[in-house]
Amino acid sequence: MQINDILYTPLDVPEKPDFDIEKLQNWLCNNYCSLKEYKDILSETKNTAEKVIENYPWDLTVAYFNLFNDQGPGWLGNFNEEFPELSRHMYESFNLSIEDVGLIVFLPIKQEHTGLGFWHNDTDWYGLRHYFCFESSETNKLLLRKTKIDYTERPSFQLPIDEDLYLEKEVIECKLLSTRQSFFLNNVRSVHSTYTVTPNVTRIAAFVTGKVGKRLEMQKKIENLVIRSAEKYKDYAVLWDKQ
Repeated sequence: MQINDILYTPLDVPEKPDFDIEKLQNWLCNNYCSLKEYKDILSETKNTAEKVIENYPWDLTVAYFNLFNDQGPGWLGNFNEEFPELSRHMYESFNLSIEDVGLIVFLPIKQEHTGLGFWHNDTDWYGLRHYFCFESSETNKLLLRKTKIDYTERPSFQLPIDEDLYLEKEVIECKLLSTRQSFFLNNVRSVHSTYTVTPNVTRIAAFVTGKVGKRLEMQKKIENLVIRSAEKYKDYAVLWDKQ
Protein backbone atom coordinates (compact mmCIF):
# COMPACT_ATOMS: atom_id res chain seq x y z
CA MET A 1 0.00 0.00 0.00
CA GLN A 2 1.20 3.50 -0.89
CA ILE A 3 0.09 6.84 0.52
CA ASN A 4 -1.56 7.80 -2.79
CA ASP A 5 -3.85 4.78 -2.45
CA ILE A 6 -5.23 5.99 0.90
CA LEU A 7 -7.98 8.57 0.48
CA TYR A 8 -9.16 8.81 4.07
CA THR A 9 -8.29 7.22 7.37
CA PRO A 10 -8.42 8.08 11.06
CA LEU A 11 -4.87 8.40 12.33
CA ASP A 12 -3.33 6.28 15.04
CA VAL A 13 -2.08 9.12 17.23
CA PRO A 14 -2.32 9.89 20.96
CA GLU A 15 -5.61 11.26 22.23
CA LYS A 16 -5.91 15.02 22.45
CA PRO A 17 -4.95 16.58 25.77
CA ASP A 18 -7.74 18.04 27.85
CA PHE A 19 -8.87 21.46 26.66
CA ASP A 20 -11.79 23.78 27.25
CA ILE A 21 -14.01 23.73 24.15
CA GLU A 22 -15.74 26.96 25.16
CA LYS A 23 -12.38 28.67 25.54
CA LEU A 24 -11.43 27.43 22.06
CA GLN A 25 -14.71 28.73 20.63
CA ASN A 26 -14.11 32.10 22.28
CA TRP A 27 -10.59 32.25 20.85
CA LEU A 28 -11.99 31.58 17.38
CA CYS A 29 -14.72 34.21 17.72
CA ASN A 30 -12.32 36.82 19.10
CA ASN A 31 -9.68 36.26 16.42
CA TYR A 32 -11.76 35.63 13.31
CA CYS A 33 -11.76 39.31 12.34
CA SER A 34 -8.45 40.38 13.88
CA LEU A 35 -6.48 37.70 12.00
CA LYS A 36 -8.29 38.24 8.70
CA GLU A 37 -5.14 39.49 6.98
CA TYR A 38 -3.64 35.98 7.10
CA LYS A 39 -6.76 34.46 5.60
CA ASP A 40 -6.54 37.09 2.86
CA ILE A 41 -2.93 36.08 2.17
CA LEU A 42 -4.10 32.49 1.65
CA SER A 43 -6.85 33.67 -0.68
CA GLU A 44 -4.28 35.48 -2.80
CA THR A 45 -1.54 32.85 -2.79
CA LYS A 46 -3.50 29.60 -2.66
CA ASN A 47 -6.70 30.48 -4.53
CA THR A 48 -9.14 29.55 -1.76
CA ALA A 49 -12.82 29.29 -2.57
CA GLU A 50 -14.45 31.63 -0.04
CA LYS A 51 -14.97 34.40 -2.57
CA VAL A 52 -16.46 32.19 -5.29
CA ILE A 53 -18.55 29.60 -3.40
CA GLU A 54 -21.97 30.86 -2.36
CA ASN A 55 -22.52 28.25 0.37
CA TYR A 56 -19.02 28.44 1.84
CA PRO A 57 -19.20 26.49 5.14
CA TRP A 58 -16.44 27.85 7.41
CA ASP A 59 -15.31 30.81 9.45
CA LEU A 60 -11.70 30.06 8.60
CA THR A 61 -9.20 31.31 11.21
CA VAL A 62 -5.41 31.01 10.96
CA ALA A 63 -3.60 30.11 14.20
CA TYR A 64 -0.07 29.57 12.85
CA PHE A 65 1.50 31.12 9.76
CA ASN A 66 5.02 30.37 8.53
CA LEU A 67 4.56 29.29 4.93
CA PHE A 68 7.43 31.01 3.20
CA ASN A 69 11.11 30.51 4.07
CA ASP A 70 10.60 30.89 7.82
CA GLN A 71 9.67 34.54 7.39
CA GLY A 72 6.23 34.29 8.96
CA PRO A 73 5.15 35.40 12.43
CA GLY A 74 4.51 31.83 13.62
CA TRP A 75 1.78 31.55 16.25
CA LEU A 76 -1.00 34.09 16.04
CA GLY A 77 -3.39 35.43 18.64
CA ASN A 78 -1.24 33.93 21.41
CA PHE A 79 -2.75 30.53 20.60
CA ASN A 80 0.27 28.59 21.87
CA GLU A 81 0.15 30.50 25.15
CA GLU A 82 -3.60 30.05 25.58
CA PHE A 83 -3.47 26.34 24.66
CA PRO A 84 0.14 25.19 25.24
CA GLU A 85 -0.44 21.41 25.37
CA LEU A 86 -2.98 21.40 22.55
CA SER A 87 -0.82 23.56 20.29
CA ARG A 88 2.09 21.10 20.62
CA HIS A 89 -0.19 18.10 20.12
CA MET A 90 -1.43 19.49 16.82
CA TYR A 91 1.90 18.86 15.10
CA GLU A 92 3.80 16.50 17.43
CA SER A 93 1.05 13.90 17.08
CA PHE A 94 1.95 13.74 13.37
CA ASN A 95 5.67 13.21 14.10
CA LEU A 96 6.41 16.81 13.08
CA SER A 97 8.41 19.58 14.71
CA ILE A 98 7.22 23.17 14.67
CA GLU A 99 9.98 23.85 12.10
CA ASP A 100 8.11 21.56 9.68
CA VAL A 101 4.83 23.46 9.94
CA GLY A 102 3.69 26.08 7.46
CA LEU A 103 0.07 26.54 8.50
CA ILE A 104 -2.37 25.62 11.22
CA VAL A 105 -5.86 26.73 10.29
CA PHE A 106 -9.12 26.23 12.17
CA LEU A 107 -12.31 25.48 10.24
CA PRO A 108 -15.38 25.98 12.44
CA ILE A 109 -18.62 25.43 10.52
CA LYS A 110 -20.78 28.55 10.39
CA GLN A 111 -23.68 28.25 12.80
CA GLU A 112 -26.48 28.72 10.25
CA HIS A 113 -24.84 26.76 7.46
CA THR A 114 -26.76 23.79 6.01
CA GLY A 115 -26.53 21.49 3.03
CA LEU A 116 -23.61 20.35 0.93
CA GLY A 117 -20.58 22.57 1.22
CA PHE A 118 -18.74 22.09 -2.10
CA TRP A 119 -16.60 19.42 -3.70
CA HIS A 120 -12.93 20.35 -3.55
CA ASN A 121 -9.41 19.09 -2.97
CA ASP A 122 -7.39 21.14 -0.50
CA THR A 123 -4.13 22.72 -1.56
CA ASP A 124 -1.98 20.41 0.59
CA TRP A 125 -1.46 17.10 -1.19
CA TYR A 126 -1.63 14.95 1.92
CA GLY A 127 -4.05 16.43 4.39
CA LEU A 128 -3.33 16.19 8.12
CA ARG A 129 -6.53 17.05 9.95
CA HIS A 130 -7.98 17.27 13.46
CA TYR A 131 -11.50 17.36 14.79
CA PHE A 132 -11.89 19.11 18.12
CA CYS A 133 -15.66 18.85 18.34
CA PHE A 134 -18.23 17.30 16.01
CA GLU A 135 -21.73 17.57 17.42
CA SER A 136 -24.63 15.86 15.63
CA SER A 137 -22.26 13.54 13.74
CA GLU A 138 -25.18 11.17 13.17
CA THR A 139 -26.68 13.72 10.74
CA ASN A 140 -23.76 15.97 9.76
CA LYS A 141 -21.08 14.29 7.68
CA LEU A 142 -17.74 14.45 5.92
CA LEU A 143 -18.22 13.12 2.39
CA LEU A 144 -15.70 11.98 -0.22
CA ARG A 145 -15.63 11.17 -3.92
CA LYS A 146 -12.87 9.43 -5.82
CA THR A 147 -11.26 10.86 -8.94
CA LYS A 148 -11.70 8.92 -12.15
CA ILE A 149 -7.95 9.01 -12.79
CA ASP A 150 -5.23 7.68 -10.48
CA TYR A 151 -3.36 10.97 -10.33
CA THR A 152 0.20 11.04 -9.04
CA GLU A 153 0.20 14.82 -8.65
CA ARG A 154 -2.51 16.97 -7.10
CA PRO A 155 -4.86 18.16 -9.88
CA SER A 156 -5.78 21.85 -9.82
CA PHE A 157 -9.50 21.65 -10.42
CA GLN A 158 -11.32 24.83 -11.33
CA LEU A 159 -14.27 25.50 -9.02
CA PRO A 160 -16.95 24.37 -9.26
CA ILE A 161 -15.45 21.06 -10.34
CA ASP A 162 -16.77 19.46 -13.52
CA GLU A 163 -18.07 16.38 -11.70
CA ASP A 164 -18.99 14.34 -14.79
CA LEU A 165 -15.52 14.80 -16.23
CA TYR A 166 -13.34 14.25 -13.17
CA LEU A 167 -15.22 12.48 -10.38
CA GLU A 168 -16.77 9.10 -9.76
CA LYS A 169 -20.49 9.28 -9.00
CA GLU A 170 -20.34 7.34 -5.73
CA VAL A 171 -20.51 9.51 -2.62
CA ILE A 172 -18.72 7.93 0.34
CA GLU A 173 -19.26 8.84 3.99
CA CYS A 174 -16.03 9.13 5.97
CA LYS A 175 -16.82 7.17 9.12
CA LEU A 176 -15.61 8.69 12.37
CA LEU A 177 -13.52 6.80 14.85
CA SER A 178 -14.11 9.63 17.31
CA THR A 179 -15.63 13.10 17.25
CA ARG A 180 -12.21 14.35 18.39
CA GLN A 181 -10.21 12.23 15.98
CA SER A 182 -7.15 13.11 13.96
CA PHE A 183 -7.37 11.99 10.36
CA PHE A 184 -5.88 12.03 6.89
CA LEU A 185 -7.40 13.25 3.62
CA ASN A 186 -5.85 12.64 0.21
CA ASN A 187 -6.15 15.63 -2.12
CA VAL A 188 -4.52 13.91 -5.09
CA ARG A 189 -7.04 11.17 -5.87
CA SER A 190 -10.15 12.38 -4.08
CA VAL A 191 -12.26 15.40 -3.29
CA HIS A 192 -14.39 15.99 -0.22
CA SER A 193 -17.15 18.14 1.19
CA THR A 194 -18.94 18.84 4.43
CA TYR A 195 -22.63 17.98 4.61
CA THR A 196 -24.80 19.62 7.24
CA VAL A 197 -28.37 18.65 8.08
CA THR A 198 -28.45 19.95 11.65
CA PRO A 199 -27.35 23.62 11.90
CA ASN A 200 -26.31 25.63 14.95
CA VAL A 201 -24.13 22.90 16.46
CA THR A 202 -20.39 22.95 17.12
CA ARG A 203 -18.15 21.38 14.49
CA ILE A 204 -14.52 22.48 14.61
CA ALA A 205 -11.78 21.01 12.44
CA ALA A 206 -8.24 22.16 11.74
CA PHE A 207 -5.60 21.39 9.16
CA VAL A 208 -1.82 21.31 9.55
CA THR A 209 0.38 21.80 6.50
CA GLY A 210 4.05 21.97 5.69
CA LYS A 211 5.90 24.89 4.17
CA VAL A 212 5.71 25.83 0.51
CA GLY A 213 8.12 23.71 -1.52
CA LYS A 214 8.56 21.08 1.21
CA ARG A 215 5.99 18.50 0.08
CA LEU A 216 8.40 15.58 -0.32
CA GLU A 217 9.93 16.20 3.09
CA MET A 218 6.45 16.26 4.64
CA GLN A 219 5.43 13.08 2.82
CA LYS A 220 8.44 11.17 4.15
CA LYS A 221 7.65 12.20 7.71
CA ILE A 222 3.98 11.15 7.65
CA GLU A 223 3.90 8.21 5.21
CA ASN A 224 4.46 5.43 7.72
CA LEU A 225 1.86 6.91 10.09
CA VAL A 226 -0.77 7.11 7.36
CA ILE A 227 -0.16 3.60 6.01
CA ARG A 228 -0.06 2.06 9.48
CA SER A 229 -3.28 3.83 10.41
CA ALA A 230 -5.12 2.69 7.28
CA GLU A 231 -4.11 -0.88 8.02
CA LYS A 232 -5.18 -0.61 11.67
CA TYR A 233 -8.49 1.11 10.89
CA LYS A 234 -9.30 -0.85 7.75
CA ASP A 235 -13.03 -0.74 8.54
CA TYR A 236 -12.87 3.07 8.41
CA ALA A 237 -10.26 3.72 5.73
CA VAL A 238 -11.24 4.61 2.16
CA LEU A 239 -8.87 3.39 -0.55
CA TRP A 240 -8.59 4.31 -4.20
CA ASP A 241 -9.11 1.56 -6.71
CA LYS A 242 -10.07 1.37 -10.35
CA GLN A 243 -13.82 1.20 -10.91
